[in-house]
Amino acid sequence: MRITDTHIYFFSGNSKFSNFAITPFTYVIVKTSFLDDNTITIKFQCSEQAYMYEKCMFFNQPEMAMQCIEETNPTKVKKIGRSIPNFEQDKWNKFSFDVMYKICLQKFQGNEEAKKELIDSGDKVLVEASPYDKIWGVGLSELDDRILQEEYWEGENRLGKVLMKVRNKIK
Repeated sequence: MRITDTHIYFFSGNSKFSNFAITPFTYVIVKTSFLDDNTITIKFQCSEQAYMYEKCMFFNQPEMAMQCIEETNPTKVKKIGRSIPNFEQDKWNKFSFDVMYKICLQKFQGNEEAKKELIDSGDKVLVEASPYDKIWGVGLSELDDRILQEEYWEGENRLGKVLMKVRNKIK
């Protein structure tokens, strides 16, 4: 993790900010119909696991979603989510930010250690320093000095934006 006066750059499981960090939490899903509400509670080991579960369910792949629940290794869970048949990125993009927000909100509300790390970040800009991800990260490593200037970022930093929104909500 790289920290400046204004930013925190994180990547992989070395920070609770990462979706790959082992941060057990209970995830509650409320499905509402005109007849009643159905609540499902699932224990996840990391937010990547919950995210891939939701992605599988969104694309009507309940068997794959069950695999996400059973598999606790974040890298293996990600592979499950990346193998969804008939996956449509544009369709998923319309919902993925809100899905990640719901997951991260429950993760940080439900895990005191993670919540403390998020609150302790103050008002710093949170940046996923993934050199591989240009959607959830910025497409640059925390070791690359270009990351210190936002105009050089190659990605959207969606995860950082989600985390800052969660931080504002739980403060």
